[in-house]
Amino acid sequence: MRCAQCVIENPEASTGIEDFHEKIEQCNECPLREGPEASPVVRMLIQRHKEAARAVRKFGGRARAAEAYARDLDTAISRQEAKIQVLENFQKVSAESADTALKEKMALVEEKEAAIRKLGAPIIHVLEGVVVLPLIGELDAERAEAMTGKLLETVARIGATHIVLDLTGISTLNSDIAELLGRVARAVRLLGTDILLTGMRAELARTVVMLDVEFRDVRTLPTLKDAVQLISRDKRRARSM
Repeated sequence: MRCAQCVIENPEASTGIEDFHEKIEQCNECPLREGPEASPVVRMLIQRHKEAARAVRKFGGRARAAEAYARDLDTAISRQEAKIQVLENFQKVSAESADTALKEKMALVEEKEAAIRKLGAPIIHVLEGVVVLPLIGELDAERAEAMTGKLLETVARIGATHIVLDLTGISTLNSDIAELLGRVARAVRLLGTDILLTGMRAELARTVVMLDVEFRDVRTLPTLKDAVQLISRDKRRARSM
């Protein structure tokens, strides 16, 4: 069948490359392609046109595949960004929770430390005018200063006649604390109160001797029980005189 209007001679007879190629293929009576008047140039151009059309179709397929891949990639990126955002939010919440928990633990530790400082050197009234100060744990400078002030205030307030410093529960004794105990002993003696030391272990005694700490007019006994018994005998003897 021959074209009603030759698309080769009149380019406006086709609407595009696909339409041009389709009409060329349908025109099997084209004198420019077949017969004695056929033109080799026309046949070559038509062949090149077919190759170009195939290339265009192939390129179009690749372009569509690339577009689909790009859409899939955009979708995957969006999903990953959403996951990252969720993880960042979770990490932020976890960090805030961890910070809150840490602050709560620190506050609890401080509260316990305050309670230990308060109870670390309790002043116990065992007899009339007799108080016992048991030293417990590691005695640092802060606790020692607080203990000294509390002890002297108690001695003056109740008119204590005897003070017993019990070292049984103390873990270590450094030079600063040993010197402080010596000053406490001298201060108590200035108030007219007898002071006794109990629970002096061998390692504590070596520290006191090595540091040359002076405990003048301080009686030392092995146990708190021994000190209480000695004070009780002294008090009975004083009443009987």
